[in-house]
Amino acid sequence: MQNGSQLSAKITTTNEILAIFTACLSICGTVFIVISYFAWKDIQSTSRRILVYISVADFFTAVGTIMGKWSHDSLVCTVQSTIGTLAVLCTFFWTVFMAVYIYVSMTKKPCLADKLMVLFHVLGWGAPAIIVLVADVTKKLGNNEYVDSSGWCWVNAKMKFKQQILWMILAGKGWEIAAYVIITVFYALVRQNIKKKVIKCCNYAL
Repeated sequence: MQNGSQLSAKITTTNEILAIFTACLSICGTVFIVISYFAWKDIQSTSRRILVYISVADFFTAVGTIMGKWSHDSLVCTVQSTIGTLAVLCTFFWTVFMAVYIYVSMTKKPCLADKLMVLFHVLGWGAPAIIVLVADVTKKLGNNEYVDSSGWCWVNAKMKFKQQILWMILAGKGWEIAAYVIITVFYALVRQNIKKKVIKCCNYAL
């Protein structure tokens, strides 16, 4: 029994070390992307700017992960879950917007795609902020006692099970699944559009 507990403790410690290590790598990567964008004007396109927004969100996701590993104090837990949830939601939204932007740029006029940026900003930052604000005010975020995540704080474990499931969907998993589906659809549409253009060019050449 004691050997089992020791093994479990070692696995937990190893997972925490790996999580902190990968979070640090993520921070370095996102910082490099942001710095390179501002350092080289030649790459300052709209799509690159969207990538910067995704990188900023990923930066705070990594910071939140490190905070969760460093301390499990109730206040720290609430702050970490707030930062982490907001950042993750922003990442999902802006990643979807990247797919939408690429599709519109390729199939419609590029100027139309650029006009969508205003809407992207409203939804990309506004929607996650509203979700997290409601969750914080109603105390739905906080110490989850590792019930629904491994080593970091997220949905408050003091809620009933059905409420936890609902807020896991609203504060992350639902948007994550939706992002996967939407991005896959737009990828297929872009691929189909490229294929049509290639066939058209080949027929024209013949």
